[in-house]
Parts: sequence; C-alpha cells; structure tokens
Amino acid sequence: MALQVIAAAPVRLGYPCGTGQLLPYGRLAARLAVTDLDMVEEQPTPTGQIEAAVALTVLYEPILLILRHGPRAGIHPALLSLSGPRPRADRIVSACL
Repeated sequence: MALQVIAAAPVRLGYPCGTGQLLPYGRLAARLAVTDLDMVEEQPTPTGQIEAAVALTVLYEPILLILRHGPRAGIHPALLSLSGPRPRADRIVSACL
C-alpha cells in the first residue's frame, strides 16, 4: 500500500511511474536483499546477526545513497568521516533490544 501511495506522486506530476519504470529497481532491490540476508546469516551468533542487521540498515544506507546519487546525495560530510570515535557494537545492540 505504501508503495502505491508513494508511486502516485510522480504520476500526479506527469512522470511515468508504472511497472516498466519500477521493475528494474525492484529487481535490484531483490538482489540487494539477498546480499543483506547472506551477510546477516554469515554471523555465527544471534548478537552478531543483530549487529549485522543494524550495520546494514544504519551504516550502509548512506553508502548506497552515495553509490546511487554521488555527491548530490545530501549526506552530511560528518556522517561519512572515518576518523573519530565509533559507537561500540554492544551499545548499538543494547539500544535496539
């Protein structure tokens, strides 16, 4: 239902947004979902699987935006910094439970 509501907006603005336009994105999303699940299932413990799911959801989304849109993705540079302290995985997991 949510996809139908969101897909209606481009149509109202005169942009094509039917099956022909969305199917390539759906196929890519399905392939990405398989990759995500494979990465989660590679983790030997339930805690590791939760950590992987959080990392894929929270940490990889900005990467995917940049891969798709490049610098115009609107990601703040501070979010992309590889320097500085990082949250410990056990704190991330505890916050999600």
